[in-house]
Amino acid sequence: MRELNFFMLLVILAAIAGCAAHPDPIVDMQGVNPDRLAKDWDEGEGYSE
Repeated sequence: MRELNFFMLLVILAAIAGCAAHPDPIVDMQGVNPDRLAKDWDEGEGYSE
């Protein structure tokens, strides 16, 4: 039972580390205006601060 708990802890920590390694979302740029996306991104970051 202890081995299973330890394994689950490692899996959870690995998932958290993976999310922290790349905090920005991946954006599919097909059909997206990069200038508009940059403007929207900056506006969104302004709200979050």
